[in-house]
Formats: sequence, C-alpha cells, structure tokens
Amino acid sequence: MFSDIKMVFLSFICYSVIGWILEVLDQLWRQHKFINRGFLIGPYCPVHGIGALLMLKLLKRFSNDYLMLFISAVFICSILEYFTSFILEKLFKARWWDYSDYKFNLNGRICLQNSILFGLAGVLIIKIGQPFIYRVVTSCPTNVLTMTCILILVIFSVDVLVSFNVICSFRSLTNDLLKDSTEEISNKVKNKLMSSSVLIKRLVTAFPSFKNNVIKLKDNIVSVFYFRD
Repeated sequence: MFSDIKMVFLSFICYSVIGWILEVLDQLWRQHKFINRGFLIGPYCPVHGIGALLMLKLLKRFSNDYLMLFISAVFICSILEYFTSFILEKLFKARWWDYSDYKFNLNGRICLQNSILFGLAGVLIIKIGQPFIYRVVTSCPTNVLTMTCILILVIFSVDVLVSFNVICSFRSLTNDLLKDSTEEISNKVKNKLMSSSVLIKRLVTAFPSFKNNVIKLKDNIVSVFYFRD
C-alpha cells in the first residue's frame, strides 16, 4: 500500500516538473525570456501533475487504442483546465490566463491548440512516460525511495504553505484594487502590483493575463461608475 502511495506521489511530482518545464519553454519561445510559471515557487505546476494522474487512473483501459486514448485525454484535460480557470476567476475576480485571441477557444478558458497538445501528452504519458517512471522507481532501494519521498514532500509542503500565504495576500491586494474606482486605472494597477513583494511580482510576471484582466475589469467598473454619475 505504501509503495503505491510513493509511486503516485513521485509520478505527481515528475509530471508537475515536466509540466513546469514545458510552460517555461513555451514562454521562452513566445517572449524570449525565462519566466517561472505556476503558482508555487519551486519548479513544478501541480495542475499538470493532477491532470497526468487523472489520465493514468481513467485511461489505462484505452492503452492499446491510440485514438480513444487521445480523445479521452483531450476531454479530461480540457475539463480540468476549464474548471481551474473558472474557480480561479471566482476567487480572484479576474482570469489568470486568457485564450480569447486563439482560434477555436471556449470562453477564453481553453482552446483547440492546447487541447490537442493535452491529447498528445496523454498518449505519451500512458505509453512512454509512466512505464519509464515505473521502471526507475521500482529499481530504487526501498530506503532510498522512502527518504526521497519524505524530502520532496517536506520541500513541496513548505512551498505550498508559503505560496498559499502569498496568493492570499495577492487576493487581498487585487480586491483592494477593484474597490478603488479612481482615474488612471491601468497605471495604478500596474504600479501597485509590481511594487508588491518579490513573490507577488513573480506571480504577476508568470501570469500576465491576470494583470491585464484586472486592468480591464477595473476599467469596466470605472466606466459604469462614471456612466451612472
């Protein structure tokens, strides 16, 4: 039982790290600079790890049917990304990412391009990634594996606690910004967000769509405010 837990946890961490690497490479290609993506400080994006675990749990039955595996992975990961975007928007009153400029998007939360990549990722995870991780993990001595899991768990847990505190501060900050219906909204939002703590600035840099959507939301609030006056 414990060995199964270790396998699940290490798989989650591996795919979270791989997801972070892919996010960083994507931003490097698009913006030609390094951006530490994700909500956590460390090099991992848990949403990718969760998506991978969901696929491993639900799609094993389709391991010999590539088409069904691809379609199911598209479906599962697209739903996960859509509802993650929805929940974050409800919490922070603005979107952290926005695909409105992409072709074939759904409410700007998901897009066909990413969904196809999710499908390909599902096939690679089931057919190549997980068998490789399984071989590596099962070949490690039990004591080394246990100590590795404990060490990673401690680091990850501390990161989650620190990052959660930063995100709560971020939420408080953006709520204050949304209550302030003054002029020069765009500059005020940019200056306020970027003059905050180093970790908050990291989040703003990692998710530029969030800052842009806060600005748009405040602009809309001000427009309504002045219209009513």
